[in-house]
Amino acid sequence: MSVADSQSQYDEGLASDSAKELIRVVNVAIRAFIEDMNKAEHPQQSTLSIAMAAGLPAKMTYTVAECGKFTGLGQDRLRRDREKGLIDFIEPDGERGARISVFELDRYLKDIGALL
Repeated sequence: MSVADSQSQYDEGLASDSAKELIRVVNVAIRAFIEDMNKAEHPQQSTLSIAMAAGLPAKMTYTVAECGKFTGLGQDRLRRDREKGLIDFIEPDGERGARISVFELDRYLKDIGALL
């Protein structure tokens, strides 16, 4: 084996060791990043942010129909859950048009596991 061949093998070994070390360092950094992301607090969703993302204006209350649409639950489910005592509606005296406050809908959605 010539001196040039020996030098070439030595250089390849160094390059291989350097590449292995680089890969090890990158893997450590990736694990640390993933761990930090898992520990980070995620922004809380809210009824208001969901409603606005659905194109509705910001309000303190929404109709049962609006809530059913933007939550994807449907107004029938909301009305059934009201009968079960799981959610409260605001009912105008002697009028149609029951509404749900954003605070009540936030509580309800968290209770049923639909919000983080």
